[in-house]
Amino acid sequence: MPYPPNAPKYNPEFFNLFLEDKQLTIYILNWLAFLVQNPDKKPGTAIIMRSFSRCGKNILTDFIGEHIIGRENFLSTTRLEDVMGRFNAAVRVKKLIILNECDMTGKEWHGANN
Repeated sequence: MPYPPNAPKYNPEFFNLFLEDKQLTIYILNWLAFLVQNPDKKPGTAIIMRSFSRCGKNILTDFIGEHIIGRENFLSTTRLEDVMGRFNAAVRVKKLIILNECDMTGKEWHGANN
């Protein structure tokens, strides 16, 4: 058995968050596939997902980051400073960067952009 018995079951409804728009679905799945199929390249674009807090936006990206492309290529943070701050050289080598519940309207955002 590849997964422990208490692992969540596959739910085909998961992709219904953007499946109503077939072009968007194809774009996002191709974007994620690019990360895996091109280990020496970055996608050159960003995907921004906005929704209410703690609804599960990171389920897929965390799995890809931690188990497929590897933690050395993945950063998940709530601190904008980790990505936009002065001492952010580590982000240059990351292929997938996730800003969780990040407020881009407050003091931290404006401070990082000075």
